[in-house]
Amino acid sequence: MMYPMKDLLCMTQYQAYCTVKQMINKFPKKSVRFKDGEYLVMNQDDNNPKPMLCIHVDTINTHCKDSENVITELLQQQIKYDRETKIYSLPNDCDNRIGCLGADDRAGLWIMLKILNSTKDIFKYFSFGIFFDEEVGGKGSSAYKKDYPSYEKGVKCFIGLDRRGVDDVALYGYDNNDLINIFEKYGYKRASGSFTDASNLSKTVACVNLSVGYDFEHTTAETQNMVGAKATYDILCEIAQLNALHLDIYEATVEDDYYGSWRYDSQHSYADATPYLCDCCGSHEPLYDDGGYLVCSDCVGLLSDTDMDFRS
Repeated sequence: MMYPMKDLLCMTQYQAYCTVKQMINKFPKKSVRFKDGEYLVMNQDDNNPKPMLCIHVDTINTHCKDSENVITELLQQQIKYDRETKIYSLPNDCDNRIGCLGADDRAGLWIMLKILNSTKDIFKYFSFGIFFDEEVGGKGSSAYKKDYPSYEKGVKCFIGLDRRGVDDVALYGYDNNDLINIFEKYGYKRASGSFTDASNLSKTVACVNLSVGYDFEHTTAETQNMVGAKATYDILCEIAQLNALHLDIYEATVEDDYYGSWRYDSQHSYADATPYLCDCCGSHEPLYDDGGYLVCSDCVGLLSDTDMDFRS
């Protein structure tokens, strides 16, 4: 069974998690590690390493002040789809309780569900990581690391499905040129990323993060290009069929000062190497405009006394 993108956009975090868990339950012989509310990892085999595809099931809407159930009901009424361009979006005058479209990272979920639904042979090539609360610091993937200290065993590389645009292979300082070159051959271009579950998991094993078609994430201007999502799905299926990721492990060359000089652009820049971090405490959280500073909810008022507006 496949789920239309609009249905995925209109789910709460827990509903999205249950959707992928329901599909995974169709494969009872596959190994599963899970903790409800934190993570679900499927088909990881310490004796047969595979690339792990990583997604997260929360969106910025999960962490807005209004109930996520209320927001998902509003999305059901307001999401638009252009059949000609195959792009999902919100109207310019959408309800101000909505924080974003939510394609970050329901596009990754859409691709993963489609891969799981493609062929049973897919389990020869990939393992699957589904994580809660990426948007507030990667809490789900951090819990997985804590519960399974040797979690990198059985993983060739981490592949995030959580990047804006249609042709980025985003890097996070845990790189392997052999891995990157494979995706460059398919037309992806190197870009610098800020944070994702795949990078949170990388330590000795390399990671990349692939474009899944969304743009202007964390805002009500967010869009989802389904042509871009389908292209990434097709490429991953071809890579699996060709066994293109054939090395036993893609070891990471770690760039220790990768995050050293970065700072979030208060104009919400989409330039490379611009992470979404609080101007006050540096945490990776939903941010608010507080007198020109972008700060998390805990830091509102610490840098400025002005009123705040939801920014990203």
